[in-house]
Amino acid sequence: STPLYSSAASDVYKRQSSTGAKRYASVEEDAKAGSKVAAITVTDSDAGRHGETKGRIIGGNAERNFVLEPAGSGSLNILKVSEVAKFIRGKVYNLTIKATDLGLPPRSSTSWLEVRVNEVNYHPPKFEKTNYTATLEEDSLPGSKVVEVSATDQDDKPTQQPSKNHLVYRIVEGNELEWFSIHPYSGLITTSGNLDREAKEKFLLKVLAEDRGIKSKTATATVTIRLLDVNDNVPKFSENEYSVNVSENIPPRQPFFSSALATDPDNGDNGTVTYHLAAGQAKSILGINQRSGEVFALSNLDRESMEMYEVKIIAK
Repeated sequence: STPLYSSAASDVYKRQSSTGAKRYASVEEDAKAGSKVAAITVTDSDAGRHGETKGRIIGGNAERNFVLEPAGSGSLNILKVSEVAKFIRGKVYNLTIKATDLGLPPRSSTSWLEVRVNEVNYHPPKFEKTNYTATLEEDSLPGSKVVEVSATDQDDKPTQQPSKNHLVYRIVEGNELEWFSIHPYSGLITTSGNLDREAKEKFLLKVLAEDRGIKSKTATATVTIRLLDVNDNVPKFSENEYSVNVSENIPPRQPFFSSALATDPDNGDNGTVTYHLAAGQAKSILGINQRSGEVFALSNLDRESMEMYEVKIIAK
């Protein structure tokens, strides 16, 4: 009977089984002579020599990159890399394989195998800098540019000139608040939400660049981001109302009240608070230290003429 093809089970080389259909395999561009590419099984239901078969490559191997060798007794044939093989990454070889039995008259069958040359991933990506720094104001709108990171990969071009193509970027650490995002192909880092320096001022992002080789390689860089303060908070008192008893014979300009202190979480001058008295009758009698918030009498007090004062303190 006519020999039939099937694929042998092995975890060393790649193949697919489908009688009469094209099969597929791959080989690394730097594969050494004798490296196994595919296993091909030929079956013949005849007995004796009529069922014995021999396989050979009859097409697609003009450069003699491959040899087909029997694997001991039986119907298994192994496609291997030849001694003179020179592969070019990405090239596809369409091999025609013919199996012939030893019967009289001999009968034969033909099948096809597509072999693709895989690129060997020699080099990991390399960032132009290992540390990037950026500053931006905390009121920057979502989508604002922070910084652009860039890496190259020596494997991308046969000329061995580093290229930025085929790299994928992602943030792998330091973005727990999810305030930043990175474009996977350009490496541009932007804001992805509203920022708040008072919640967190400094970020250390770890950015990863990964190539898209079969066995991918990676590189990492650190991005330090510092948020700049803007005056986005108002001073706040701990209480809405305060009360104090004071003797009418207290000397002028001696502080008698200092509890109405306000706080402002902004940074630097934006968080520096000054105190003022609102306009009114009390302002002609009382004064306030603009830096400390201490309240004092401008002149002698007289309980008989005015027993109580109500004053509004303004923090700016």
